[in-house]
Amino acid sequence: MGVKTSSQSAHSQSKPVATERTPRLFEECARLTDSCQDRNLLLSRIATLLSQRGLADFLILVRRENSGKWIAEGLLHPAEKSGEEFLETMMNLAEKAVLEKRSIEIQEGRTSGFRLAATPIPAHPRAEEALVAILGRPLPQTVGMIPPLETVAAAISRWDAWKAFQLSDDLAENAFAVVELVARAQAASDEQSTALKVVQQLAEFLDTSHCAIVKTPPQGAPELLACADDTIASNDGEQSQFISHAGLEATLQGGVLTWHASEGTSAAGMLPLRRLAMATHAASVVAIPLTNQEGRSYGAFVFWGDASLLEPRDAIRFLSAAAEPVTELLMAKQRAAGGWLRRLVDQLESGWKSSRRSLLIGAIGMLTLMLMIPCPYWVACDCEVQPVHRRFLAAPFDSKLQESFVEPGDV
Repeated sequence: MGVKTSSQSAHSQSKPVATERTPRLFEECARLTDSCQDRNLLLSRIATLLSQRGLADFLILVRRENSGKWIAEGLLHPAEKSGEEFLETMMNLAEKAVLEKRSIEIQEGRTSGFRLAATPIPAHPRAEEALVAILGRPLPQTVGMIPPLETVAAAISRWDAWKAFQLSDDLAENAFAVVELVARAQAASDEQSTALKVVQQLAEFLDTSHCAIVKTPPQGAPELLACADDTIASNDGEQSQFISHAGLEATLQGGVLTWHASEGTSAAGMLPLRRLAMATHAASVVAIPLTNQEGRSYGAFVFWGDASLLEPRDAIRFLSAAAEPVTELLMAKQRAAGGWLRRLVDQLESGWKSSRRSLLIGAIGMLTLMLMIPCPYWVACDCEVQPVHRRFLAAPFDSKLQESFVEPGDV
């Protein structure tokens, strides 16, 4: 549609009279905002609605990015199809509507030109945006493009406000749940008990026993620290290894990993998650890395189950929010355990349960005690007695003289 801007363009100084279709349009937009959970889907359906009602042949969304650059996105057709010069005209009109905070309608040509209208979308919490509608046929003077365009812009703004409120409400609820989770787990005595308490609380929250905490030390193999499923936690079988490897993969990639059965074998970097799903007959697997505020890695959350594990996303958002405080708690319990010396004592204490280790430790202890028993010994040496001036002996050793064959007064 590469049409150049005419010098005879007439800018509307007042809003045209609204048609009787505007109230119906408001009701239809309200139904769309109630049913759409995705903003892009909402914009697409609104564009289709305007086209079906004969209110727009071409609709674009113009948005200013953080860098200050204005970009255009076609909602009915790709924005590039309008032609470079005409697209520039639409973007200039949208920019003017945003900066002046008012709706603008123009007509290109006196008789059969295109009609363009731009209206700003109140930013909440989006960047500065505007809708630009194009109609390629003449309309009666009493019919304006601004009222329906403002109606859909208001609907988009209401949807943004509703999603922002919903997100803030979810964040507040998640924050309270995280505080409660950490408070309950803090009463545990050691690191492993704390991890077990955490997975038990998460199992109650997610209504599943398929959740675990994997510890991934900088050196050494990953360790299944705690699992809500007692049958897996009580043995070191194949499933435990797959859970540990899934947690290690999330730690290495440093982000939330999700795998679904529909992805098959083509998902890159998801082999450990897919193996866990096959071993446990799960349809979905989620692995969330555990890092503290400084970015130090501790391990990962690992969850597996049916397809509902990934929908809705509220559960994943909650688990991601809980990852950092849970990591700080587990690291604090690890530091309180006394480091490597305390772990050595714990290993020695647990070693008494093994007869072979008990025999070895007992033999080492007995040998140590025998070496500590005092045992006198004799040293043979030659010495010279010089009683002429002083009664001293010159001995070639640094010790007390216990016995001598020379008595006082001997010559």
